[in-house]
Amino acid sequence: MMKKRPRGSLKSLRGKYIGGFIMWIKGTGPFPVRGLPLFLFSAGLIGISISDYISRLTGVYLQPVFVFLWIFSTGMGAKIEGKNLVLLYGFGLIRQRIDLSSIEEVAMLSGLEKGRVVKYFKAYTFTWFIVALWALLDLTVLGGAEGGLRLYVDVFVAALFMVFFLSLTLPRSWRTPLQVGALCCAVFLLVVPLIKLGPKTLIPGMFFVLLIWFIIRGFSDDGLIMVVAEGKAYLLSSRRAREALKIIREAMKNASTS
Repeated sequence: MMKKRPRGSLKSLRGKYIGGFIMWIKGTGPFPVRGLPLFLFSAGLIGISISDYISRLTGVYLQPVFVFLWIFSTGMGAKIEGKNLVLLYGFGLIRQRIDLSSIEEVAMLSGLEKGRVVKYFKAYTFTWFIVALWALLDLTVLGGAEGGLRLYVDVFVAALFMVFFLSLTLPRSWRTPLQVGALCCAVFLLVVPLIKLGPKTLIPGMFFVLLIWFIIRGFSDDGLIMVVAEGKAYLLSSRRAREALKIIREAMKNASTS
């Protein structure tokens, strides 16, 4: 008995780009590296970092507003819709459409040379840099080391940025340097609060170290895909990166011939 081909498989893409064809790319979502999602991400993340000082100066508690902006910058999924690759953010309310025929390059991050991600996503990386710089400034100059929660937030943000920067600048094949860098960040995350506040920080410190480990594991397990269209670069994360890459390439091929 002949098996029925599942709807949305790679071969079923052929000849279906006219009309309302939709195919979700499972386990795949975009980073907020361009346009409105980038603005919301930057405003939200920087706002969260400085909200304590804004509240002191104005008397207005704005942190929920900044958290709301940050949440709406979060990538929620990706799909092939007609002749477009559609990236979804903020519960699907924000969409970026990329004409498949305009895509110039699509590649796995593992296939990119060192530093190329930072080259294409300067604004996104710069946002993290600003937040980490503020955390270090608060930690060393503005008195963040005096308060327990602020101390943890400052140290965690600084360590997280270091891990993030290493993850985006080192080739994916360089796992050992990335793991060593993450280990140094984890030690920094444990030692600074321990020196400032004493042994009571070890248990919460371990929680933050585990969080760093989960982030590193995510970067190792999830594939990162870069899409370049009309000179604009987009970054996607996928638990099924190779399958997602095949779907996008197949969609590009069929869109150009239909």
